[in-house]
Amino acid sequence: MELSSFPRQGNAAVLKRTLGFVLTVVCGLGLAPAFAADGPFKLSENGESLGSVTSSGPSGDLRVRVDLAGDTPQATYVWAVIGGAHLRQRTNDGFWIDWSGRTDDLIDNRFPVENGGVTFKLLDEHLGSDNQGISLWVGYRVGDVVKRGYLGITPGSGS
Repeated sequence: MELSSFPRQGNAAVLKRTLGFVLTVVCGLGLAPAFAADGPFKLSENGESLGSVTSSGPSGDLRVRVDLAGDTPQATYVWAVIGGAHLRQRTNDGFWIDWSGRTDDLIDNRFPVENGGVTFKLLDEHLGSDNQGISLWVGYRVGDVVKRGYLGITPGSGS
């Protein structure tokens, strides 16, 4: 299953994008904190909106709680679409790497199921002042289906 198809670029372009993403995450402004009260959310095969925030300060420890509604996930995932075209996925160690856009290529983050839900760790970094807009996606696999939802992050007025 492919969520999107983007043209493949050479190693130099991938390295440039990766370094740009790392600098964006490490060097700049982040998100206003507070998400615990906004969940738990339910995900679907078509993708559900988990809301949006504006970057304006440190993100702290950004997490999203999802109600599994009786599902038993085989794997849990976190991925990002940056600036509408750059695809990254979170590894189970919390690092961000390039991603093909195919759900079969997603890395299992192994988030535990607790009390009928999963808490996805999204970020614990700062977003740079060159934030081009980010869609952070969370999802879990049940059989051949990936249920998912997204949180939009837009640049703040001072960004």
